[in-house]
Amino acid sequence: MIEVELTAAEAAGADLGPARELRIVLADGELVGHGARRTVRVPATDVSSMVWLDQPRTSSLLRRGNGPLSLTRDLLGLVVVLGEAGPLLAFYPHDVATIHAGDGRAHLRSSGVEELAAALGVVVEGPTGTLDRSAVTSVLVGHRTWHLRKLLATPLVVAAGIAGFAAGPGPEGWWGPWSLLLGILLSSLVIAWLVAAQRALQRAGRWAPAPGDRVPYPAHPASPFDSRILLGSTSVVAWAGWRLSQRRGPLRRGGITRCRVGPVHTAFLDDRDGAHLVYESKELVPDAAAAAELEAACGQVGIRVERTSEEPEGQLTLRVQPWTFDRALGPDHGLDPLEDAALSLMAPTLLALALLAQFLGSVTLAADDSLVGWIGLVAVAVQSLLLSWTHLRFTSLRRRTRGANPRQVPAPRVDWWRSRIGGPGGASVVFKPSPQEHR
Repeated sequence: MIEVELTAAEAAGADLGPARELRIVLADGELVGHGARRTVRVPATDVSSMVWLDQPRTSSLLRRGNGPLSLTRDLLGLVVVLGEAGPLLAFYPHDVATIHAGDGRAHLRSSGVEELAAALGVVVEGPTGTLDRSAVTSVLVGHRTWHLRKLLATPLVVAAGIAGFAAGPGPEGWWGPWSLLLGILLSSLVIAWLVAAQRALQRAGRWAPAPGDRVPYPAHPASPFDSRILLGSTSVVAWAGWRLSQRRGPLRRGGITRCRVGPVHTAFLDDRDGAHLVYESKELVPDAAAAAELEAACGQVGIRVERTSEEPEGQLTLRVQPWTFDRALGPDHGLDPLEDAALSLMAPTLLALALLAQFLGSVTLAADDSLVGWIGLVAVAVQSLLLSWTHLRFTSLRRRTRGANPRQVPAPRVDWWRSRIGGPGGASVVFKPSPQEHR
């Protein structure tokens, strides 16, 4: 029987699969941490204490080597479960926290860390001694590690373009054929990464959270792409196309206990007025029938619904979760390049330019009856088809997600060039995290 479970609070697009792997579970007298590439098992009786390191201490301890996202994850600190012999399990509250504002204790409560500590019979304390870095990193679990493809994609594509351009002199330079082959090899590698990322994105789009013991709103989603909220007594899950947001329910410490419906915003709050999910009321409850349906669904799981005619001050500074890919909400609700399977912000666009340079180099060599030139023309043609395939699959998924919008709010037009330069939705949708949203 599961006593306490901590899962990734946010996941989207091609990153959805790795994020869902993160689980920290206390069950049957065993504490288990499942990460992207590591599973740590600890007998609950071995736990003697649990400490939380704030941002400065976390940065000082880990320094470097824990992935390019370690700087942002450090913002919420690090939790280390200790035994008599040293660290037993460590994880970032950033991966499981559901509130992106407030002090560190607010994050520990909303993420379930305090509940986990209580179930283990300890309290979350500050560090009283020195922790060994290698001992901590050996038991550190998380849903994101080094994204080598994201780091290498752009420089490899640039190198592929330069190599293709250098093949232009043809027989006048001995390096021409070798340079073209190098460029083809590098661009083929990045194309393979793009195809793999696109397949991951498609799998994420087809997957949708099952209701289980939760009550769905709207009540009858017809497609995995339909936006919905799954209300439960232990968890509340928001699903919007290919973005997943998980929150704790009313039976969990720090979980959602009430829903406040206002004239502009509808907010799901905990018992300390901390906002976990905030929607625009015109999107979530556009009419009286929808409001009644939401109230009935909340009532079934113990979430109290309140109606108010006034909005609290500072409401607009809260993080707003996307109900749809709506142009009006666009600037804060795009996917980052990794999540939309683009590898990096410029990789697909630069790849098209690199293929053009390789095509010109291949033509020059083929004009002199070079076998490498003809091989280059075939390779560029195949790679161009694969690049076009990733683009068409991406736009197809966006259109299907738009079509599954239960409120039929127009979604932004997907333009390939602008989407890869300015964000996944073109010039009108650019990923710009709010000050409270740490990525």
